[in-house]
Amino acid sequence: LVKSMATSMNDQQNKMTSRLSNPELRCKNHCGFYGNPIYSGYCSKCYKELHSQRGPQAPLEGETPPPNDAIATTGLQGFTKFEERKNVLSGKRILKAVVPVTKKPKKPSRSSEPFSEFLKTLKKPVAQDISQHLKMFHDQITKSTASIDEIGEMVQDFYVSTAERLKTHPLFRTMSEEQQEDMVDGIERHLMTNIYTQVYSVPTSDDAMKDLLLKRRIRMLSWLDQTHLAITMDLANVKVQELVSKARDELHAMDEKKPPIDKLLCISNCCNNVLTALKLSQDHLASADEFVPALIYTVIYSTAEHLYSNLNYISRFSNPNRLMSGETGYYFTNLSAAVSFIENLTAENLKMPQEEFDKKMGFVDGKTDADLLIEEDNFVEDEERVFILRSYSEGVKEASVRHSTLQQECVELLKKMKDFRTGVREQIDGVLSTPPPKSLYKRNQEPVVPTGILIPHLEN
Repeated sequence: LVKSMATSMNDQQNKMTSRLSNPELRCKNHCGFYGNPIYSGYCSKCYKELHSQRGPQAPLEGETPPPNDAIATTGLQGFTKFEERKNVLSGKRILKAVVPVTKKPKKPSRSSEPFSEFLKTLKKPVAQDISQHLKMFHDQITKSTASIDEIGEMVQDFYVSTAERLKTHPLFRTMSEEQQEDMVDGIERHLMTNIYTQVYSVPTSDDAMKDLLLKRRIRMLSWLDQTHLAITMDLANVKVQELVSKARDELHAMDEKKPPIDKLLCISNCCNNVLTALKLSQDHLASADEFVPALIYTVIYSTAEHLYSNLNYISRFSNPNRLMSGETGYYFTNLSAAVSFIENLTAENLKMPQEEFDKKMGFVDGKTDADLLIEEDNFVEDEERVFILRSYSEGVKEASVRHSTLQQECVELLKKMKDFRTGVREQIDGVLSTPPPKSLYKRNQEPVVPTGILIPHLEN
């Protein structure tokens, strides 16, 4: 039994190693890190370096691929085998709706504690230095008028400089490598939690619009089922349904997280649930050819609201070392590739007649996806204009009523002030025209105010 368990663990480790070393997911610049469809197949570091060399306007290789090359540019594998896999799955029961036990969550590092509590565990000079270093950068970001991409580069540079400082500064000489990693993670959590509203899906970026377009595209693809994507998951199995549902929930949970590291944990949990569902369905560890289609299916039926914004936010503000290597980087790259595949999915990818694909997508009367997007965008703009005009009209009416009310209140206030002034004058006149009371007279002496003295009448 022990030998069997050891063999199983070795097989699992070999499978994961194979997936992590997959060359088709690597940066097109052959630097060894993971590429990303968001960066046209390059890692974030190479993408920025190449753009700085060629200029921001010069397109990089694969930056504007034609639709038919969508699979090649995203780095997805397995879709050339649709026909073979469809024959295998043809006798299986198809379920379009899945419902959703997952792995226990990973034990959080100490950096997941509130950062102030984390600093208390450190020596005072170290805590003061880190706190001051972080506060200076936080103030710099808060006051910055740079674009969202420029702020992303500033944050990435800050991570790199902070990691280098922890390695070289005498204050941190006694810290272990694990403590330094926890420190960088804690700094990321604290910083990104505090500037989240300033940098997440900001109006100056196109993230919100891309969220809407992706959501619309996913809605158009709601007819896709298990056979179209050649999925090997047994969706009739209740436990598989639970795992897929939990994977979908993890994609939704990203919206509630602020630090990029927490959003990435949601992605890892999602992918682990999908892999577990595949293993449960076929009693062996899934290959990349089986994993990616299942992940695409999960994304399509997750109806996540802000998936594009979350992916861009992670790309801009996560520690680059976390994205460019390791299991987390592998999962993030595959999810980005899955989103890219959904955006560029064609009839050819599905081995489907163009006419049938157009009908299912709603491309009637010769209209393309772009035409429908323009029509919908124009419709949304018209709706927004009507809403704005109605809002303005209601606002004017409300302002007019408030003005009339305020005017009436002013008239009433002036009347009250006049009555008050009149009342005060009458009281003063009454007091001055009356002789002083006897209590003011001294014994055996004249009154304090002689009766023969005339008291002048006060005018207005």
